[in-house]
Amino acid sequence: MVLQDFFSCIINDNGIPSTVLMSIYDTDELNGVEVKFSVNQRNDFDKFKNEAQEVLMYFPVKPSVKGSTYFTVKEQTYIDPYDTPVQKRDSRGRFLPKGV
Repeated sequence: MVLQDFFSCIINDNGIPSTVLMSIYDTDELNGVEVKFSVNQRNDFDKFKNEAQEVLMYFPVKPSVKGSTYFTVKEQTYIDPYDTPVQKRDSRGRFLPKGV
């Protein structure tokens, strides 16, 4: 038996993003992180989908996305002609932190 923590992410009264511990309870579920949120409008969903695909392609372990039949995580592709470590860039050409 392990403990499961349940948090809510909010914008507090000072306008600062914050997390609030809502509950802790015993569970038989496997370790991991589950993130849930709603996207209100179709345009918001498409914008979120596109941004998430750009960011998530650099994660070594790809997330399981539920609630969309056409969401796929892009595969990272780059060519290094000298077979040496390459610092990765995002779609806008910005360098990503090492290890991402």
